[in-house]
Amino acid sequence: MSTAITRQAKDVVYKVYKYFERRKNDRSTIEYANDSNLAKTVSEATGFSVTSIKKIIKEARSMEAHGSAVTIKPPQKNFFPKKRIEMDSFKEGVIRRKITQWYKVKKCTPSLKKLNEQLKQGNVLDCSREYLRQTIRRLGFKYLTCQSKRKLLIERHDIMRLRWHYIRDIKNYRKGGKSIIFLGETYVTQKCWQANTDRGAMENISKEPRIIIVNAGSRNGFVHNALLMFKSHSKTGDYHGDMNATNFRKWINEKLLPNIPPNSVIVMDNAAYNSTQINKKPTMSSLKSEMQQWLENQGVQHHSAMRKCDLMKIIDEQNTEKHYKIDEILNENGHIVLRLPPNHPDLNPIELVWGHVKGELERTSIDSNLDEKIKDLELLFSNYSPEKWKNCDEHVIKNEDEYYKSDRGFDDALDRFIIQVNQKDDDDDDDDDDEQVLTESEHEFDMEIDL
Repeated sequence: MSTAITRQAKDVVYKVYKYFERRKNDRSTIEYANDSNLAKTVSEATGFSVTSIKKIIKEARSMEAHGSAVTIKPPQKNFFPKKRIEMDSFKEGVIRRKITQWYKVKKCTPSLKKLNEQLKQGNVLDCSREYLRQTIRRLGFKYLTCQSKRKLLIERHDIMRLRWHYIRDIKNYRKGGKSIIFLGETYVTQKCWQANTDRGAMENISKEPRIIIVNAGSRNGFVHNALLMFKSHSKTGDYHGDMNATNFRKWINEKLLPNIPPNSVIVMDNAAYNSTQINKKPTMSSLKSEMQQWLENQGVQHHSAMRKCDLMKIIDEQNTEKHYKIDEILNENGHIVLRLPPNHPDLNPIELVWGHVKGELERTSIDSNLDEKIKDLELLFSNYSPEKWKNCDEHVIKNEDEYYKSDRGFDDALDRFIIQVNQKDDDDDDDDDDEQVLTESEHEFDMEIDL
């Protein structure tokens, strides 16, 4: 296979050609006077083919004829567009459950290579191992070392705990007959739709005008009059700017609370605009007086002469629960707030609803402007039937059941696997396939994942 000639090499080749040309025309020497094929001579001197030499000479002479400096263009590089990977919340949920199945069914810890092959064979995800590594890291997984010094791929314990408690609570609320309302926010741009859980679909999205959409619904359909749509960066209207804590609280008070049943359960994620804390713990960037005041409010003893580092140590030792302003507003109105576990949009049916509306919008108004899109969206939301909402809710309930079943048996399955591995190490009779899988996982994750 031929190698492309760089610009620097072409410059050198042409200078060599000019050198031999001057020697040929120099009457004081007869060394190259009879040389009728300078291209061949340059080829022998440089090692490039005669055809390449002739192309370089032709290109350089053409530039000289037009009176421009001889700066030969570099070879054109082949551009291979980066493969776009379609990742969504439901694929992420499958990845979580696949990892758990390795311990419960295959009785071994998954390596990136084996996990990637399984996801490809199941038509779940076709990506590189590096992309998969980044994905499972973002989902909250990391390798931990067990007693036998083997590494196990384990989900963060706090995420497992939050998911377990969330599923347990929402199942109890359903059994109690409570109305469960799911909240969600997304936005639409001139050329693209993107939910607040999507990542990496567009660059500089904050600078691009878009329609911000906030809505709520249950298995009975969208909450009446709860739809909010406004254009970002607008300076007029009741809602302006971008979605923030002020706009979200305004929507809660004006559009959500008047239109939901009493004693409802409100399910939401932990987006920044709905997670403003009450009496938030100070940090080292806080003023010393603020740190002292917080400790006084908590009734914790401290000395006024203490340095900030000592105050911070006392603050870190206080095991205080987080309290949010939005939760306080909803609780005062008789409602219960249930927070989704981090990175689990597959437990929110409104994410499926966004996908359905997105598909219709792309088919009907892909080339329309934002004002036209607002009208189209109003029609799409008004025509979205309660039956479709119920189907989305049923799908999420199935996800809950899968998580519940998987998480409930995971501790025992993991313990059995650890005992099995320890016994094999004691007997010095490791299974070859198990050894290969574990060794691969160690090599794949030599870089420790701290989340």
